[in-house]
Amino acid sequence: MKVTTIKKGGPHWAKQLVAYNQFKRNFPNMVGALAVSFYKESFRRAGFIDDAGLEKWEARKKEGKRKGRAILVDSGRTRRSIRVLRTIPGLVAVGTDVPYAQAHNEGAKITSTASIGQHTRKAYTRKVKKKKQTVSAATVKAHSRKMNTTIPQRRFIGSSAFLNRRITMQLNYKITNILKL
Repeated sequence: MKVTTIKKGGPHWAKQLVAYNQFKRNFPNMVGALAVSFYKESFRRAGFIDDAGLEKWEARKKEGKRKGRAILVDSGRTRRSIRVLRTIPGLVAVGTDVPYAQAHNEGAKITSTASIGQHTRKAYTRKVKKKKQTVSAATVKAHSRKMNTTIPQRRFIGSSAFLNRRITMQLNYKITNILKL
């Protein structure tokens, strides 16, 4: 690594000092922007990058109407909500305010009981062996149903050595440019 020294009173010292102070003010915002774009890239990659490489997300068990769509993307709300929450010197907080984002990021096991009220199913027509058959309306009694759901961990935000290296490279690039003034 090449070492550059700055001598006070040198020909470019004032320019370098002004550029450094501006960089110092803007650095938290730059880190925040890098982190936000890195975390949003996780949705395009369908996985999270760390030292071990790309950790691919577990595929959906049922595709249904989402066939061909990216994992964790239904409306895109979670991806759009990733933003810089707070910046202060020495700290940049990036996150989301979507209530279900934590469950997807960390994984969750949800056990609950759903209460279903009394309702009437509509009448409809169906085809059975090339014949039309009409199913009449039916009344469903009120009941409760136990629900056990496991949401697999699909990490898209968090600490990443890869992101830290990207930030360090950007820092080195900016400082080197300031010293070249």
